[in-house]
Amino acid sequence: MLTAIGFALVGGGAPVLSGALYYLIGSTVAIGAYFLLAEIVSRDDADQHVDDEPTAKGADTVAGDRWAPMMGTVEDEIAPASERTTSWTTTAICFALIAVMLAGLPPMPGFIGKFAMLSGAIRENIAVSGVMPGILWAYVAIVIFSGFAVLIAMVRIGIRRFWALEGPAPKVLALEIGPVVLILTMIMLLTVKADPVLRYTHETASTLLTPSVYRDAVLAAPVVENVERVAR
Repeated sequence: MLTAIGFALVGGGAPVLSGALYYLIGSTVAIGAYFLLAEIVSRDDADQHVDDEPTAKGADTVAGDRWAPMMGTVEDEIAPASERTTSWTTTAICFALIAVMLAGLPPMPGFIGKFAMLSGAIRENIAVSGVMPGILWAYVAIVIFSGFAVLIAMVRIGIRRFWALEGPAPKVLALEIGPVVLILTMIMLLTVKADPVLRYTHETASTLLTPSVYRDAVLAAPVVENVERVAR
């Protein structure tokens, strides 16, 4: 986001910042979903065997012995509202969708945001001067290669935890994966409603790049001499 602001100021203009704001919305939500999946995906082989009885008072029968020392608080002693489990494949699909979003691949909003940034940078400069500054070409390269770097990292994690998993798959509560599915649904909705969201981010970017609009609005506001009188 900081790089997008800098490149917007040196020639990218509002379209670059608009696309960055759009990408910021989707990526922030996707990182939240990835945070919810982090513990599930990182469960090791010792956590994959579930005993009929908890190993410690209040121990989580899904997580296994790993979390037993952490149990004992009031909230952890309460049984989950539902013990329904979901498949490991569902978890893998959710992980893959998050990876696609963060890498900026279609059809997730990450692709739309990056495409808006790159097309805005090229279109604005070609229309004005017929050429694009070298620094913006560097920005294009950074955006593309950063997406490849994220994709490689996420694929490596996915292969190790899902494709090359040894032994039985960990059991996952439906209550654990439900919020992730809800967040991914919101992200897909951001794709479907991309046009109105991009219009909003473009207006926001134009305002941010024109600080005089906010400054003049503040300076033109009437001066309140007696606050107590106005409050009454």
